[in-house]
Amino acid sequence: MLKQLILAATTTLFAANIASADETRATGAQFQIQDPGQFKVHAYVAPENMSVPLANDYRLYADSLNKPINRLLLTHGQPDHYLGLIVFEDAPNHALPSSVKEVAETGEATRC
Repeated sequence: MLKQLILAATTTLFAANIASADETRATGAQFQIQDPGQFKVHAYVAPENMSVPLANDYRLYADSLNKPINRLLLTHGQPDHYLGLIVFEDAPNHALPSSVKEVAETGEATRC
């Protein structure tokens, strides 16, 4: 069974000989799909900082893969990485203590 990994990212680096495909969404966001053979990596590249409308689009795409989302990983506490997490509130999320602290210190200031 092919494993799927979905990344919310502004920049993603991969080895040179990996097949890739891109899809541009109506929101202007782009999915970059990398297939090294053992699994697929789906990277969501937002045209601007992550917002709830973009996060909704991200969730629609993730759901269209028909794969369960069993956890989210917040890699660091920048707003474009956590503002859309509300649309994934049904999945457990994980973060390093430093990321949790960063969100706690800056999160309220980023609310609209």
